[in-house]
Amino acid sequence: MVVVLLIVAVVVLVVASGAGTGRQPTATTTTTSSTGTGGRTTATTTTSSSASGRTTSTVSTTTATSASTSSTYTTATSSSTTGTPTTSSTSTSSSTGSSSGNSTIVVASEYSNGTAVAGVYTELELNGQEVATAYTPATFHTTSGENYTVTVSDFKNLYFNRWSNGFASRVIPVAANASQTSLVAVFTITPQPPPPTPYTITVGSQMLNGTAISGYKIDLRVGGYSIESGFTPVTFKNLEPGLEYQVVAYWYGDNYFREFSGGDLNRYELVTFNSTGTTGVSYTALYEHVPSSQAATLNVLAKFPNGTQIGTTFNNTGYIQHTPGLWLTVTPPGSTVPYTGSYTGGSLLPFVLVSGQNYTIQMTLGFGDYRFGYWSDDGSTNATRSLILSQNTTIVAIYVLANSSSSAPAIHRGAGEAGIGATGYVVLGVAPLVGQRRRGRDD
Repeated sequence: MVVVLLIVAVVVLVVASGAGTGRQPTATTTTTSSTGTGGRTTATTTTSSSASGRTTSTVSTTTATSASTSSTYTTATSSSTTGTPTTSSTSTSSSTGSSSGNSTIVVASEYSNGTAVAGVYTELELNGQEVATAYTPATFHTTSGENYTVTVSDFKNLYFNRWSNGFASRVIPVAANASQTSLVAVFTITPQPPPPTPYTITVGSQMLNGTAISGYKIDLRVGGYSIESGFTPVTFKNLEPGLEYQVVAYWYGDNYFREFSGGDLNRYELVTFNSTGTTGVSYTALYEHVPSSQAATLNVLAKFPNGTQIGTTFNNTGYIQHTPGLWLTVTPPGSTVPYTGSYTGGSLLPFVLVSGQNYTIQMTLGFGDYRFGYWSDDGSTNATRSLILSQNTTIVAIYVLANSSSSAPAIHRGAGEAGIGATGYVVLGVAPLVGQRRRGRDD
């Protein structure tokens, strides 16, 4: 259904006096009318400022009308370089998206002294996918029983500090219920450390032979977005219970990541602290040295008989995304235990291994309606095979659908690589989840 969305925004009354604040002088007026599908909102803005002004005041009225939603909000803002900016606002706003009865998430923002501030960009995500955005004060219509995340952004002289309930991460999980859930993001005019918490993740690094190494990048993410990074050994502090963190290991030079010491063969550890469980967790990223003169690559693809690839990677406006791939492992020469693995289409592929060595590759036998069929090069129906890597090599595993009505999985964005039929979620205080799909932001 085509939704016609008319937005008229008028911003009037800007008064400036005193010395400059560093903002560039502008004077613009925009009125936008758009027609589209999916209930998208096109923002319109009129802004005026003085190059010499220290104090600004803005009054904004926005009216949106569509087949599914309507909203009106008025915001008045004033700020001064001589003290904490002050803002007053009244709002009856609604976002696009599905809803379940009166289930809503309302997001407001304020300074640490309790003074309201409007206009903070806010994102609502479900299962790693953005479902709505708005500026505070914002009301998102949600589905009761779903687990969402809400993220707020910084702006010039406006820095996130914490949520009013003490939660220190700008990305906060919210379980939608049948009524209204209210959140207040607290900001400061200069960066301030958030309140301390006891939750930590520590990551070290070493070679497969046990030799300690250092200086390898580790990224800490929430919902696929980097919130902090460091180099081994590194400890991420002041983390929050109930929030899923992604610990992502990088490699450098001729030292290639193989696995985490806890047995997770992928380069992602997913950690959720339980408020009644342990407060600290440690990992060691394990690396193998492969001199470039001895290196050969091994790429493993999964496809349907018609050639459609299962597990792909593409760049979507700056976000590396994946369609769900199938899990595989690699066992090194002289061992019966895999030492690395990936989803087809994942960032560890192609593996850089030692040329001339005999490796064992094992594909997952199946998950859901997916069933391993055969290897395209030799027709073998055994999902496990040995391969002497004499040169850069690509092998293709063919999968069939047990249910012919099944369709290819949808694209996901979020924690890490996309996968079907693998373990690896770490929930402290809860047993690891089995058979989950990983979602797709990666680099």
